Amino acid sequence: MGSDERSIAEDLQAYVATALAWNGLVIIVIQMTRILTSVILARLLTPHEYGLAGLALLFSSLALLFSDLGFGAALVQKPTITVLDRSTVFWINAISGFLLSVLGVALARPIAAFFKQPDLTPLLMAVSVSFFLISLQNTQYSLLQRAMNYRALSLRLIFATIGGAAVGVTVAVFGGGAWALVAQAVTISFLSAILLWLTSDWRPQFVFSRESVRNTIGFGGRVFGARVLDYSQRNVDNILIGRYLGTTSLGFYSVGYNIILLPLQRLIVPVQDTLFTAFSRIQDDELRMKAIWLRAIRAVGALMIPATVGIILIAPELVQVVLGRKWIPAAPVMQILAPVALFQSFGAIAERTLLALGRATTVFRFSLVGTVVSVAAFSIGLLWGIQGVATSYAFVIIPVQVCLIAVTMSALGISGWTLARAVQGVLEAATVMCIACWVCLTALVHTGASASLVVAVVIAVGVAVYLPIAAWRSPEVVDDIKTLSSSRLGRLRTTP
Repeated sequence: MGSDERSIAEDLQAYVATALAWNGLVIIVIQMTRILTSVILARLLTPHEYGLAGLALLFSSLALLFSDLGFGAALVQKPTITVLDRSTVFWINAISGFLLSVLGVALARPIAAFFKQPDLTPLLMAVSVSFFLISLQNTQYSLLQRAMNYRALSLRLIFATIGGAAVGVTVAVFGGGAWALVAQAVTISFLSAILLWLTSDWRPQFVFSRESVRNTIGFGGRVFGARVLDYSQRNVDNILIGRYLGTTSLGFYSVGYNIILLPLQRLIVPVQDTLFTAFSRIQDDELRMKAIWLRAIRAVGALMIPATVGIILIAPELVQVVLGRKWIPAAPVMQILAPVALFQSFGAIAERTLLALGRATTVFRFSLVGTVVSVAAFSIGLLWGIQGVATSYAFVIIPVQVCLIAVTMSALGISGWTLARAVQGVLEAATVMCIACWVCLTALVHTGASASLVVAVVIAVGVAVYLPIAAWRSPEVVDDIKTLSSSRLGRLRTTP
């Protein structure tokens, strides 16, 4: 191990704390922006318009999938990389992104015909631009992630999100309908690409190495395969609902998914990325990986568990107050998918850990199993509408995530008892909070209180009960927060 790499390993705790501190800033700013934007757009758009845009955005998420092909993850995971590795990955991504953009435009009309939605054609063409835009930024993103330069990555994401939100709301205010969500997505891709190129000092050279492809295709190919399966697992439900139940039903389902499941999952994306980079650097240091993994699970649980409980309890009132009565059919979907978000958050951390350990084949196998059972569940659930789809998905995917977590614990040498002790305090606090909120909710509903009063009081009671008990029963979480708050937010100086 060289002196630079030894220094990185010795200071890893400080690097992780600083990265998580920056990512904490991203969580606060971006999630507030996204939630506020989603609420505004839901009030300005009809369920049909929201569902139509949802179909178009299904294919924008393909940009994240096919524009990288898994090579970016290989750049982060490999112990050492060369100049040829960097440029080769960039040109593969750029060419793939360009070809996919052309293909997206060509297939727009047939796809719209499949969904029996002629108005979908121009939306799909516009969304296809994102394929190329995202492919141009993936290598810079991976190199900055490898260097743990989360300051640059965080600022880029904040500005791109705010810019996209401004454009989307503006289009909606002027009556753009479904175009508002599409404009928001394309703007985020465009601004993100520009900002990454401005903040990264690396530039591709006109070189290409077949040896670099051979050295990265094994790991990258398995990562890409897992991503294809994950995309199928997360989007087949939308495709089936849009095709067989219509865009209005898809609108209700998408709101329940996008305003609950995605924001909760995105809260832990920074933790995933930080852990993947950190674990890739210390994949031979078992004791340190155990300690960091347990702290990450505890921290995510401290946030996700009470949020899940709250959503299950007051989703109908929350939807009515925040989105309006027209979106009330989305509330049951939110309640069903909230536990899914919880387990998928833990599963996502487990997946990143296995990738850092070089076990991409294991991740691929779990993705394959998850995709097969999810598609079957979606197909069966269609018989009972959007609630049937959500329920079937939860019934099969939660056990898969539990198994993934168990395999990761085995790889790290962590027992179930050790994990239980790590999250015991958080679970105790959440249990007491659940009882207190349920009693409060029951009393308010019995007296005929308004939805706004129910939401305000139940949230206040939940916070007042959960925070002090969590601080008492799980003081380690408070210590972690203190560590993050005292971390220096300067640019990390590491050697990629």
